[in-house]
Parts: sequence; C-alpha cells; structure tokens
Amino acid sequence: MSYMKKGVGLLLVLVVYFSINGIGQMTYKPNFKTMDSITYQAFIDEDWNQVLKVGKEALKHHIDYYYLRMRMGGAAYELGYLPQSARHYEKALLFNNNDPTAQIYLYNVYLMLNKKPLAYKLSFDFNSYTSQQIPNKIKMVESITAGGGVSLSNNFTKNDATTFLNESNSFAQQVLYGDKQIFYAGIPVNLSPVLRFYFGFTHLTINKRTRNQYLESPLRIDSTRYEHWGFQRTFSTEAELMEKTFESHVFQNELYFNLQLQLKNRWSASVFGSLISVNTSFVVADSIRTYITDTNYYFYDTGEVGLMQYNYLATQFFIRDTSLLDYTLGLHIEKDLLFSTLGFTGITSSINGYKQTQLSLQGFYYIGKGVNFFGTTEGIYFRQKGWGSVESRTILRQAFGAKLYKLSWLEAEAIWGDLNDATLYNGLVVYNHVDKMKYRIGLSVIALFGPHVELSLRYQYLSLQGDYMQEVDAANENKINTFAYEAQNFIGGLKWTF
Repeated sequence: MSYMKKGVGLLLVLVVYFSINGIGQMTYKPNFKTMDSITYQAFIDEDWNQVLKVGKEALKHHIDYYYLRMRMGGAAYELGYLPQSARHYEKALLFNNNDPTAQIYLYNVYLMLNKKPLAYKLSFDFNSYTSQQIPNKIKMVESITAGGGVSLSNNFTKNDATTFLNESNSFAQQVLYGDKQIFYAGIPVNLSPVLRFYFGFTHLTINKRTRNQYLESPLRIDSTRYEHWGFQRTFSTEAELMEKTFESHVFQNELYFNLQLQLKNRWSASVFGSLISVNTSFVVADSIRTYITDTNYYFYDTGEVGLMQYNYLATQFFIRDTSLLDYTLGLHIEKDLLFSTLGFTGITSSINGYKQTQLSLQGFYYIGKGVNFFGTTEGIYFRQKGWGSVESRTILRQAFGAKLYKLSWLEAEAIWGDLNDATLYNGLVVYNHVDKMKYRIGLSVIALFGPHVELSLRYQYLSLQGDYMQEVDAANENKINTFAYEAQNFIGGLKWTF
C-alpha cells in the first residue's frame, strides 16, 4: 500500500511539472501544495531555472508566500540575476519583516548591486543578533578617492598661426585655451544609516594664450641718400600688421558637497552644490597718440638740421588680474526600481557672470536579466541669461557598460551638445569653459584589486569650438568668428576602501 501511495504522489508531481512546462496534454490548475513541493525539490536539486519557472507560474496563479520568495531569491542569486533576487527577498520580508535570513541575504545583494544606501537603510531596522551576522558593516568613513590627469589640446598648434585681421578692421584678439592639468580627491561620510555626505575637491590649471593682431602706421625710414651738401632721408607711414602674444594660465579650485537622504520605498533625495574659485588674467588693448621726431636732412657746410615731426595711434596693452567666485546648487530626486533607476535633477548656478537653470531626467538600467550589461540615458534642458542675452539648449548623454571580467568593467559614453557652463553627474563636474563643446566621446575602465583597491582609467575625446572678435571700423561694430580644435583627456584615479 505504501508503494502505491508513493507512486500516486510521484505521478501527481510529474503531471504538474509537465503541465507547467507545456508538455502535458491535460489541463491542470496549480495549487499551493504542488507548487511548494516542486519548488522545494528543485531548490534542493539546485535546478535554479526550474525554481524560477515554477515560481513564476505560481505567482501567476496568485500563490505567493515566504518560502517561495526565498527560494526564487536564492535561485536568481545563483544565476547572477541580482536585481530579480533583491526583488524576491524584498517580497519575502513582506511576509516576515523581521526574518534575519531574508534581511542578511537582501543586505548582501544590495551591496553586490553597489546600492550601499539601500543596504544601510535596511540595516537601520536590524536587531542586535542580525547586525552581528552581517559582513561589511557600515563605517563612518568607508573610502577615499584621489586622481588626476592631463588634457592635451591641438588648439595652439592648429590656430596659433591664423591671420585673423583683414582690410576692414584695425584690431582683433583671439584667446586660445590649450593643455590642462587636473587633480581631484573625494571622501564619503556616513552620518547615519540613512544620511550620507560626500565632500570633493578639484584643482584645474589651463594654459592660456592671448593673440593680438592690429594695424599701426609708425614712421619708418625707407632710405638715406648722401649728397654733396649732406644727406636726405625718406620715410614711409604705411600701415603695418603687428602681432603681440601673451602667455598665462587659468587656475580653478572647486569645493563640492552632496548630502543624500535615503527614504522609504527606495526613494532618495540629494542636495548638492559647489563653490568655484577662478583666477586668471585678461589682456586689454588701448590706443595712444605717439609722437616721433627724426632727422629729415642735414647740411655739412652749415650744420643745419631739418626735423620730421610725426604722430600716429599706437596700441598698448594692459594685464588685468581677475578673480571669480561662482556657485552651483541643485536637488536630485531618485527612485530605485532595482532593474532600473529614474532620477530628476534641478540646478541653479552663477558661472562666468551668467545665471543658469538646468533640468534633467536620467535613467540607469540593466540590459538583460543579469548585471553584466547596463546603460545610462540622460536628457538635459539648459537655459542661460546674462549680459543682455538669453540662450536655451538641449544636451543628450548616453552611456553603455559591460563587465569585462570578474572584477572589472568597461563603459563607453557619448555627449552631444554644448556643455559650456553646464554641469554633469549631480554637479560633480562643472564645465565653466569659455569655448563650446560640440560633442564628447570616451571610454573608462574600472578594475578591483582585492578588497581595498579600485583603479579607474578614463579617455575622452572632445570636439571644441572657440571664437574671436574683430572690430569692423567702417560699421563701428564687432564681428565674431569661430575656429575649431580638439582635445584628448587622460585621467586616472585610485579608490581605497577601508
């Protein structure tokens, strides 16, 4: 009789199994007992795909309970489907919100997803026993980051020999920005399990060259002719093209902060801002009346000297040091959906004498079930006004990333649109550059070396556009002309995790 019972039980399991997989020809409505038996046996057999498949069928028929979610969470974890695993562990905690096993598993999955604020928020409700069991406990200062690099530009070599003065004007000035050197450092501080503060510092040095071309009509000696009575000089007062170049630098220091509050239901809010100190010099040209006296002729016999009196407008230059203190202030609201993250950012700033308003929508998402492929899409609306002008533009940022190996990632990024006076990455990077950026593309690699060291390498190619001013004498107005150049950024960083 016992053999008969076992045979009937096995037959029942097989019928449900083939019905779920679409193999059986008979219709069958799953119930709790059979779903529990199949998922339990598949979990014991480490048939992770089967656990998820049967579990989905059970959920479709409104069969949902703690152990089913725990099995599905473990199966998704083993298959590398971390967002799905986190979702099931979250559901398991809805059935038993104080279960230490589900709490610890979910905490670890959050950390593996690099969602530390969610993990720390979860640990806020842990009892003393659970808190003792979790690895990687929250630390007040958990890491420090520092790095630097260079930006190599062909602006000097490509545009330094341009003749930008013509017959319609008497003065033109061109400012060229060349190579850059950058240093940065940052430190995050966990003020509490739900409150996180980040402080960063960036120093930037930019090579600057100011070219001035102008017309002058100085008195020039053409020839000296010797006669029997003495000598005679002839002069020319034709206009000549003159050029004077000044070398200088732009020095910039930026202090950045970001205060993030982790809220319920995977919502978070951040307030961020920066103070930007800029020191540089400007070349100012002015015209002065210059008087020249020179010998016109000389008589040997009498010693009589004839003088040439002449005056013309000469150009003189003044160097004026300038210091600016700019700022940015923004708010970022984010909703983490595990499989994706949606964010909204609003920024107000004062940069280079203009007032800016910036609104953006960002979306981060995993491509596929796992976390090996991911992408980021951001659209930015930018508005700037000042000095009697108003300008609006849009900027698009797209990035795709992939896991290269166990502990290394590659990301490609492209940005279309003028980033002049705009900000990226929640205000962390401020593009208060005078020249316009037409687009930027780049690659970055992040690699972990053990539990403490993270190395990042970034390469970026930028297409830029500058302009220079020409004074058109006849029209009594200024004409703006453009020129193009390129830059390549090479940046490395080191992160140490305590």
